[in-house]
Amino acid sequence: MKFNIAYMGDINFLNFQRDWLLLIAYGLQDLGHAVVISHNELDSGKTINIICHGVHNLAKDKVHHIINSNVNYGVIPGELIISRTINNRSQFDGESARVSTDFDNSYFPYLRSADFIWCVMEHNIKELPKYELKPSGFLRFGFHPRLQEIKLLPDEYKDNDVYFFGLLTEDRRNILRTIQEKGLKILLHDYDNPTLSFVRNSYINRSKIILNLAQNTGFRHMSGIRIVYLATNHCYGLCEYVDIDDGGYLKFSDMAHSSKIAEKCLEVIETKTYLGLAEEKHELIREFPMRNYLEELLDKTFGSG
Repeated sequence: MKFNIAYMGDINFLNFQRDWLLLIAYGLQDLGHAVVISHNELDSGKTINIICHGVHNLAKDKVHHIINSNVNYGVIPGELIISRTINNRSQFDGESARVSTDFDNSYFPYLRSADFIWCVMEHNIKELPKYELKPSGFLRFGFHPRLQEIKLLPDEYKDNDVYFFGLLTEDRRNILRTIQEKGLKILLHDYDNPTLSFVRNSYINRSKIILNLAQNTGFRHMSGIRIVYLATNHCYGLCEYVDIDDGGYLKFSDMAHSSKIAEKCLEVIETKTYLGLAEEKHELIREFPMRNYLEELLDKTFGSG
């Protein structure tokens, strides 16, 4: 089969999704399929289009252009769907000054018109049937050697303590401020100031700790692909402790409560335990190959891998 993995929307944000788009592409290629990745393009004919991200940020007319295009497509919603909102935005739009997705008149019709839906969040598997939408299955992120792409610097050359990339919500700023007050050096990339992946990876490479923080009190899901990517690349990831382990990814990362993250950073740097923990998590993620997850999902969706 031939697959077109399509990202729809602002190209600046495509760069933030590249890790999991590549992971899906590599896994499908392992299974003998032809794969292309495109931006704002859907293929006609026998190609199986998989729209991976970005539609929730599109204007209503552009979403309906996809729906009315007479092109078959499947969907991988990359965002949390809850109570007819995307990413629980109703709880923090005032803070981030972002426009909410029109769920009922835009995003829901887009999902309803899809030939299949693969969920990357277990939460969405349970949520979508509330709107009479039936997901085809859960797409779990796993290990792929081609995503092991960061050539690690020797520890003595790591000149930064903590690195965080993502949307800088107030809750995240508070944690980062506390870390900085401990005297640790921090590098930041805010999603409102996009950076290219090879620059991001250089920052990961020079840093001892890479943080994974919850967006705010209303959105507590961790980024599964970030956890998997760091473990794949022998990098020490530190997650804020949350009581939601959507996808079962937390075992691939170290964790600390938000009030203890700064102390945890100091501890692992002073004892250099981050080095051994990074290797421990890398060996664990290798036991969960991406190919196996995709093979099972393809069989469930299309009847054969």
